[in-house]
Amino acid sequence: MKKEIGFNKSKINYYKNYLLKTDYVVIKLAEAETREEQDAIREEYADVIAKRKRVRALINQLEAELNAN
Repeated sequence: MKKEIGFNKSKINYYKNYLLKTDYVVIKLAEAETREEQDAIREEYADVIAKRKRVRALINQLEAELNAN
């Protein structure tokens, strides 16, 4: 059980690090001045944006499992 908890914490840290490394995409979106710029950024970084969404869901799931134990 302790080994699993440690493994889950490591995964959470890994995923949070990924989010930190890809925050620049969100910043680019926030700084875009026009709808066209936002659309172009969303298209260019569609894979990163989708992965960030999956990673946030995984973090939430793992944190819920940790809190349940």
